[in-house]
Amino acid sequence: MTISPVPVCYRGVAHAWECDSLGHLNAPFYSRIFDDASTGAMLAFGLSMPQAIAAGFSWADVRMELDYVSEVTVNSVLSVRAQLVALGRASITVEYTLHNDTDRGAVAAKARIKSVCFDLTARKSMPWPEALRHCLAVNLPALE
Repeated sequence: MTISPVPVCYRGVAHAWECDSLGHLNAPFYSRIFDDASTGAMLAFGLSMPQAIAAGFSWADVRMELDYVSEVTVNSVLSVRAQLVALGRASITVEYTLHNDTDRGAVAAKARIKSVCFDLTARKSMPWPEALRHCLAVNLPALE
């Protein structure tokens, strides 16, 4: 059995100031959208940013692969869904799909992001706390 993707973890609009001279969403804003979506995805996986920070850790992205699939133009309504695809001792990999809801939910971009659990005092990666690791593990799709 496969776990379905988390509910929508980001909603927003492509504003004119985020678009280039051709009216397309500019590249840096895709990264911001996926970064914002990661906070929503982690909450769905069982971790809130404020709770993590209060406990002395957070997560930090160490790798992002981004594929642009179809154009996003000014005033497009956007949403992102996420699926946890790998869990390591101190890392996770999540696949994000950006949908253009104005264009009948067409896939606009996909990102694959690897993040590490990050100790805020030592300023380096650390293993996921065991209780959180368990929450993350239940969000992994079953291997078939």
